[in-house]
Amino acid sequence: MSALFLTNAEMAELTGLSQSSAQERWLLARGLRASRNRAGRVMLTRDALVQWQSGRVPAQNLIQQPVTPKWDSVK
Repeated sequence: MSALFLTNAEMAELTGLSQSSAQERWLLARGLRASRNRAGRVMLTRDALVQWQSGRVPAQNLIQQPVTPKWDSVK
């Protein structure tokens, strides 16, 4: 699993922070959306980090617009 996600040490090195709540705020402030596992650890994929470092927006950060049904076309 550590191959897909950054390790605790890598996350601390990236953010310069050791507390997961502070790490999450740091990531969000820079446009990276991370999730948390059941233990409360901040989880960031390596792919999201690479895309962010290269200037591309990771797919997980794209805000999807809610789907609104077109009730007028329903008969």
